[in-house]
Amino acid sequence: MNHIHLFELSEKKVNGTITQEELDYLNKIFIENPDLEADFYNNIKLITELNEHAKYNMFFKNLKKAENTHDALIKINKLSKTIAFRRFLQYSSAAAVSIIAVLSTLYFTGWFSYHHQINTYKQLSNSITTISKNQKSLWTTLFNNNEITYLRGTAFAISNLGYLVTSYHLVSDNDSVLVTNATDSSLKFHAKIILTDPEQDIAVLKISDSSFSSISNIPYSINYNYTTELGNYVYSLGFSKNSIVFGEGSISSFTGYNEDTNSFQLSIPTNPGNSGSPVFNQYGEVVGIICGKNFEKEGSSFAVKSEVLKSIVDSIKSIDEKAFKTKSSNTIKYLPKNKQVSKITPYIFKIEIY
Repeated sequence: MNHIHLFELSEKKVNGTITQEELDYLNKIFIENPDLEADFYNNIKLITELNEHAKYNMFFKNLKKAENTHDALIKINKLSKTIAFRRFLQYSSAAAVSIIAVLSTLYFTGWFSYHHQINTYKQLSNSITTISKNQKSLWTTLFNNNEITYLRGTAFAISNLGYLVTSYHLVSDNDSVLVTNATDSSLKFHAKIILTDPEQDIAVLKISDSSFSSISNIPYSINYNYTTELGNYVYSLGFSKNSIVFGEGSISSFTGYNEDTNSFQLSIPTNPGNSGSPVFNQYGEVVGIICGKNFEKEGSSFAVKSEVLKSIVDSIKSIDEKAFKTKSSNTIKYLPKNKQVSKITPYIFKIEIY
């Protein structure tokens, strides 16, 4: 049995159109070749997930553009490093074989589920797929028809001179970082990576465009001594979509992934693009930075504790004594939540990495 036929039978199984004769045939084949049985059920998982997200037809259409592709490079940004998976695709006379191979590669390297090698931890950055064709690189977005795919995430200002904090896994090993103001999409700037702390998944950017002057006084503060208490109210602002999204919840665990004591768990729903989002308490103080999501528990995410920013800020001061010359104070501490959000939003930035 070839892979095309197996994939067709997998789809018929999902759609409920497979016949008893075909099932009997499969059972006989599986006894002779257990690997085919594993492939069959992996195909079912793949097709089911694609159907659930209403992306199956669009995905298959875009994959047909890769019929002559001989090399696929899947780049997935990890919490503290980037791991590249390279799969060399050999072609048969049927171009559909390559389509299925690409499908399998994307699925099992975590394109859809974002499963990392660290089990259930899911980083919230949008993955990039690069397809190389005839020695010419083609950037293809699998979920829309754009020619260029980019990572999207979130950053927030910590200095009026354009210093921004985000997640390290989002910006590591990337050539271009573009930041856009949350309240004015015309304010787009290039930013350079100034400092990184891969272990804590923190990176500092600085807006580098000559057209940028400064940011007005930041209305919120960073609580470097925040005491994590179960049930404490928190909220976040981030770019899980092209426009800024508000999310709220509470602290659900003292520790983060794998009992990491430098992070904690939140009951705030998060999605790709939320990486780097600031987490605020009820007083409008930054108490964490969203870095990942527990894929096994819906609505569960992780945030690096704000205390790790103290050393980051000190490092910035050592290379730029003017960075925090303008003292910022928390002017939103006693404002109602909606007013806090309104005041904070202009200091949140969407990150786009091409």
